[in-house]
Amino acid sequence: MSHVFISYKHGDFETSDFLENLEERIKLANIEIWRDSRIQAGDNWEREIDIAIDNCSILLMLLSKNVSESQYVTYEWTRALTLGKPVIPVLLSTQSILHPRLEKIQFIDFTTSNDQSWRELIARITTLHKEYVKNEEKRQLDSDNQKRQMFTILETLYASRITPVTAEDIITKLSFEEFLTAKDYARIIDMSRKNQQTNS
Repeated sequence: MSHVFISYKHGDFETSDFLENLEERIKLANIEIWRDSRIQAGDNWEREIDIAIDNCSILLMLLSKNVSESQYVTYEWTRALTLGKPVIPVLLSTQSILHPRLEKIQFIDFTTSNDQSWRELIARITTLHKEYVKNEEKRQLDSDNQKRQMFTILETLYASRITPVTAEDIITKLSFEEFLTAKDYARIIDMSRKNQQTNS
């Protein structure tokens, strides 16, 4: 499931309840959030962060006082931009230094935190998240349709025995295990038995 990834420098939030407030407001909008507090003991934290960025709908970058000192925050928003993910800078301190690559991205100003800032942020997150989910569903449907078309072609070739396509080509080599239904398996097995009887 997609989520909002929150990128921030830990030390700037030790005495602030902003993160908890942000998390609560996003969850009230029925959107999942991900931040590194979810990483468990024994996890490869670098891999977990990469996966979370890859699967996020939006990356929120919290522009706190010392955020420019964090190389990993820079890595996180850079990875998100490279993947074409929306990045929303949230300005929390007038002393934060904005990276040149982020200068062209409109930020939401929380230096004088007010209800308008919160409404603007949550509305933008909600809009972008819905767009992402809709596009993701379309991409998944297109991918499933392509797999189905490929399976139908292979099935036809296998049934006709015009080319040396085997059941193993369809099931194993082309890695359709997660896509094939029980009926697909049954058809392939049935055709395989018939072909073996014909050849024997």
